[in-house]
Amino acid sequence: MSSIKHAALAGQWYSGNPRALKAEIQSYLDQARMAEPPGEILAVMSPHAGYTFSGPVAGFSYRALQGRGIDTAIVLAVCHSGAVEASILDVEACETPLGRIDIDRELVSEFRQSIPGLPYIKAAHTGAFGRPENSAEMQIPFIQTALPGARVVEILIGGQDPELGRQIGNGISSVLKNHPEKKFVLVASSDMTHYPPYEDAVRIDGQTLEALVTLNEEYIRNRLAELEREPVRGLHCVLCGAGAVLVALRAAGNLGADRAEILAYRNSGDSTYGSRDEVVGYGSLAVYRSTAGASISTS
Repeated sequence: MSSIKHAALAGQWYSGNPRALKAEIQSYLDQARMAEPPGEILAVMSPHAGYTFSGPVAGFSYRALQGRGIDTAIVLAVCHSGAVEASILDVEACETPLGRIDIDRELVSEFRQSIPGLPYIKAAHTGAFGRPENSAEMQIPFIQTALPGARVVEILIGGQDPELGRQIGNGISSVLKNHPEKKFVLVASSDMTHYPPYEDAVRIDGQTLEALVTLNEEYIRNRLAELEREPVRGLHCVLCGAGAVLVALRAAGNLGADRAEILAYRNSGDSTYGSRDEVVGYGSLAVYRSTAGASISTS
């Protein structure tokens, strides 16, 4: 009997009406105007709040991927409950109002075999620890709309343990190197600052994005720690999916990524419905192997 993970947030965080949902996502993709990154995109960072707030920024991440023939989107998401260190979804498919999207079972099997610290813990993905997990689910309708026909892999990261992050990132890249026939992208699901005033969020998020584009893991970890210590009212965290983002950057770096670009930024205070007293930040990044980097690496 096939196993399917059903959407838990449809009709709450995004529309449960298929036509309305597809039209909303398509509008975000159409509004995302940018210069195409000059190289092969290996990873993007995309936010995971309700679409009213973060959808316009997520639109940039997925607009950058359109037309690139992506076969599999590997979603690296935060486990907000913190109940598990890491877990990979091992079912047949996910289902949203837009229909079914198949899991890339071949990659799931190989990731589980190659990465000892990556079990399947069902409760982490289904919300059995007390809340539906939005981090991965909010990416799925975007993948279905922007990358039709693509399959998905869902990995939850519960913390920022450097050794576990290295193990997972290295394991992912090792497996992917054995599949040159697959056109994949890593999707790091993360929001940015939580709950500072608007102006402080813009400043701190800008510095976080500047750190991320260096692709230097040690520098990024140190910079995030510095920013989290800033005496800013209401500041709860600066990058809620830091563990997932760092795993994506490590795997992408192992696969030849040498550049990153900021595609978009806004926060909940930019929404019609958002207060500017306490905001959540949203950023979009593309991490890619540039044409120059590719030619150097093969010579």
